[in-house]
Amino acid sequence: MKTPLILTAALLLGLTMPAAASMTMESCEQTRETMLQAAEENRDYTIKQLEFDLGRSADDNEAARLAQEIEHTWDNEEAFRSIATQVYRECVAHVKSGGS
Repeated sequence: MKTPLILTAALLLGLTMPAAASMTMESCEQTRETMLQAAEENRDYTIKQLEFDLGRSADDNEAARLAQEIEHTWDNEEAFRSIATQVYRECVAHVKSGGS
């Protein structure tokens, strides 16, 4: 269940950053918002799936593992939000420097 967030992070970092020549404050903000929205959507999806599996689990060890994965999903979202913030800061710095 960790895969959707990791894959989305990789895809967004590779696909949402505008070309250096076309970076603007607006594109920086748009990239950040896209990344934050993806993080939230992935967290929601992953937790719903894990909670569904948890509700069907009759095994205590499996239930504990799923509960741990739910906590890990929250941690993943927070890490991805930090990445989005860093990408935004670097984008803004690039725009303010005139592209150099």
